[in-house]
Amino acid sequence: MSKKRKKYVEPEMPDSLKKLLDLDVESDPSYIRKATKKPAGTANRPNNKAGSKKKPNSKKQQSSKKQRPSSSKTKKKQQPINTKAKSSKKPSQARPTQARPSQARPSQTRPTQARPVNGKQRTYGSRLEQTQRISKDKIENAQRKQVQKKKPQKKKKVRKRKSANFLQIIIYSITLFFNFIFRGGDKKKYVKEERKRVLDYRFYRNLTIVSMLVIVVMTVAVMATPSQKVSVAENRELQQKPKFSMSKFVDGSYSKDYAKYMSDQFPKRSSFIKTKANMDMMFGKKEINGVYVCKDGYLMEGFKKADQETTKEKMDAVNTFVTSNPKLKTSMMIVPNKVEIYNNLLPANAPVDSQAEYLKELSAMADNKIRFINLIDDFNKVKNSEQLYFKTDHHWTSDGAYTAYLSYCKKLGMEPASESTFTKTLATDKFYGSLYYKNGAQIGSPDDLYLYVQEANNPLITKYYDTKKKVPTLYDPSKLEGRDPYEVFTGGNHTQIKIRTNVDTDKKLLLVKDSYANSMLPFLVNNYAEINVIDLRYYTGTMEEVINNNDITDVLLLYNVNTFNTDASILSINSKSKTS
Repeated sequence: MSKKRKKYVEPEMPDSLKKLLDLDVESDPSYIRKATKKPAGTANRPNNKAGSKKKPNSKKQQSSKKQRPSSSKTKKKQQPINTKAKSSKKPSQARPTQARPSQARPSQTRPTQARPVNGKQRTYGSRLEQTQRISKDKIENAQRKQVQKKKPQKKKKVRKRKSANFLQIIIYSITLFFNFIFRGGDKKKYVKEERKRVLDYRFYRNLTIVSMLVIVVMTVAVMATPSQKVSVAENRELQQKPKFSMSKFVDGSYSKDYAKYMSDQFPKRSSFIKTKANMDMMFGKKEINGVYVCKDGYLMEGFKKADQETTKEKMDAVNTFVTSNPKLKTSMMIVPNKVEIYNNLLPANAPVDSQAEYLKELSAMADNKIRFINLIDDFNKVKNSEQLYFKTDHHWTSDGAYTAYLSYCKKLGMEPASESTFTKTLATDKFYGSLYYKNGAQIGSPDDLYLYVQEANNPLITKYYDTKKKVPTLYDPSKLEGRDPYEVFTGGNHTQIKIRTNVDTDKKLLLVKDSYANSMLPFLVNNYAEINVIDLRYYTGTMEEVINNNDITDVLLLYNVNTFNTDASILSINSKSKTS
């Protein structure tokens, strides 16, 4: 019995589904392109070879196959449905493999008819759901990838800015100012290259002109300002204008001296020193212009030992003087400064050399005929009970001078004047010393200045060679109102002084000294009939003249350590007269 084959007629799709399908396809055209791309000779085409049959596919194979859309205009023959088959397996009909001419397919596409699965025909609704599900999966995958890309960023720790203090603001402002003055700021950010070159040219040109004007103005100001001979604040003589000579100009000494002259005679020099000192104090420095701010209100100069060669040269000059005058009893007293005696009051780790070691070196270099007097041990015994030095000045007090006088008499075997024969009198309670002015910031409280006045008031005559004055005292009370009240002793430093007393003795003393000796003279006059005082820093004569003209028997070289270490005037102690 022959079976009639019925041709499958595709049911017509409702308009509502067509609209939904068209919308879905248009929204995802990439899916259509991927689905319609199909190589020739694949499935869904009939095999024309007679008698060829395909083996029935399993359920897994049938369910795993996905329907792909094909051209809407090309009609393909569908396999007939065997309605009488009771089994769930559907045998696949063989299709002829006769080659078909390739036809140009239009660009418009539509999905092909669904193949029956498990005896049931797929509808277009399932196709629409599948398309929507694929689109939804793609959206979810895209969102998942975006979430994965967005990794959680670690929160940056916000650093709390430290509040800048006033000093940091000032330093930063000064830095910006000098950066703008000398570098013009960061001109690359806001100035073109051509304009930058023009600005740089003008800036350096103007800077050169201004610098030259400043030099000319300062030179004129120095020449117009009267020269000062002594700096009380620095306790030294200032450089005077050197005389020009071709020989000095050639060897360079004139240029060096003139540079020192310009520096020492600079207009308003003390004001500049004070400004610098205040800046140093603001930055917390304990050493200002060579002055240490110490405990208990003391101001102290530091000490830096000179090189061995310089020290030996000075001691050789002293030894030569002693050997040249063998009849004279020569003593040498180098007074330690308060930086050695009160070194426990210095700031921690202050770079100060030991004056005790320096004095040992001097004593070792001294000739055997020299009576070398070291005061360190005697001062250390009384330093806590007596104020041996002024707090704001570099000199010792009358108490310190009297302690040294006792040591001197002990060394020479003389009877010292008793302290009970003196009256300790307050001369002033507003004594601001040299270190007060030298530090520039004028730090420190005023000292009390006492004088030892003898009750018997032994008569004496003091002659000053430089001023040609004769007075019956060693004190000048008018100096108490001046800037340096220490000048109350002998009226300050002089080139040569002769003091005559009524002491019944043949001893005559030659005192070669610095300013420390001025406050010791009121005690020495009790042991000598005559004292000739020479300050080699100002004296232009010779020791030979003084010794021969005054019948000198004793010589005392009295300096403080700092002056002997830095001053070279002791080298002229052996100078000869021009006539010899």
